[in-house]
Amino acid sequence: MKDNVVIPEVIETKSGKKLPSIQSIEKEYSSKIASVKKNKSYLRYIVAGGVVLGSLFLASLVASKIITGALAIGVAGLVAVLGFFGYKAIKTYDPLIQKKMQNDVMRRLIKEAQEKKIETLSAYVNYLDDYLKEAKNLRNKVDMLLEKYRNKKNSTSDEYLIKEYDNLIKRLEESKKAIERIVKASKEKKEAFEKKLQIAREKFDFINETQDIVSFLQNSDNALDKILVDESLNQLEKEFLEISATIKNLASDIESI
Repeated sequence: MKDNVVIPEVIETKSGKKLPSIQSIEKEYSSKIASVKKNKSYLRYIVAGGVVLGSLFLASLVASKIITGALAIGVAGLVAVLGFFGYKAIKTYDPLIQKKMQNDVMRRLIKEAQEKKIETLSAYVNYLDDYLKEAKNLRNKVDMLLEKYRNKKNSTSDEYLIKEYDNLIKRLEESKKAIERIVKASKEKKEAFEKKLQIAREKFDFINETQDIVSFLQNSDNALDKILVDESLNQLEKEFLEISATIKNLASDIESI
């Protein structure tokens, strides 16, 4: 297959649904997870903490308007004590909270990536089924045209027509060989994508079952790459697109005969 095939960011299915290519999924989520590793503060948890503290502050303001005198001072003191012990608790449990946050974010990102991969890989398998049928239909059409032009060649004595029929027959025979290669390649690529799809589902199940994903990633060599990135898929995607383009070109070529 050619190495200059460019994988698009989006693959469009026959139903019109647009799916990200495997390459773009791996690139996007590798970048996101790398950012998460570097950045210890997670916006949604900061917002949640802000909401809690803001609620306490608001409650103290409301209480100060409704309650007066010694009771108001008592309520304000209670809020201050709760705030102080809340801060102490956060400081004490910060490593655990941080790890839980990181586990949650990492697991969510990796699961998202695997879900998208599974959907795109399923689309590739379905496409290759269609390409196999299309290639077989083209092969049948070429067989009929070969029979037609061989019969015409055999039924004429005109040298010019014989030469032209020979050219057509040669062109059709070359097309048939190309179709046979496509049929073989489509079967092989379909099997390869089905294996990759099974692996993606196994990785998805693994992420669901792994409680401490951060420790796993830190203690295993290239664990994230093994879960998220599959270099061989980039080449498979190129070959898939090559098959798609070849079938379209062959169909157009045969139509012109």
